[in-house]
Amino acid sequence: MICFRPPFSTEGDEALGRPVLAKKPEEISLAEILDAINEDAKVFSLDNKVSDDCEVAKKINPTLSFYYTQMEEHLLQLMKNMQFSDILKRFEEIGDDALNIEEKIV
Repeated sequence: MICFRPPFSTEGDEALGRPVLAKKPEEISLAEILDAINEDAKVFSLDNKVSDDCEVAKKINPTLSFYYTQMEEHLLQLMKNMQFSDILKRFEEIGDDALNIEEKIV
C-alpha cells in the first residue's frame, strides 16, 4: 500500500483503498502534492548513463545541473502559490465540453 503524507490520508475511504484529502483544497499547494507523491521527485532529471570516456558527457550533467536546479527552485516556488482548488476550479470552468472532444472530432 502507498504511504500518503499530508495533505493526503487514507482515513475515511479505506474500504475503497483510495486517498482522500486531509485538508481543504484551498489549503493544498501543488508543491505539497508533488512532495506527497514522491518527496524526492525532480521536475528535471539528468541522464546518469553517460560515458566517462567522452569529454562532453563528463561536463554536460554538471553544466545542466546548475540550470536545472535554478529552474526547479523557481518552478517549485510557483507551485507553492498554486492551490489544488485552482485546478478544481479550472476543471469546472472547462466543463463537459472538454469531455466530449472525441465527439467533436468525428
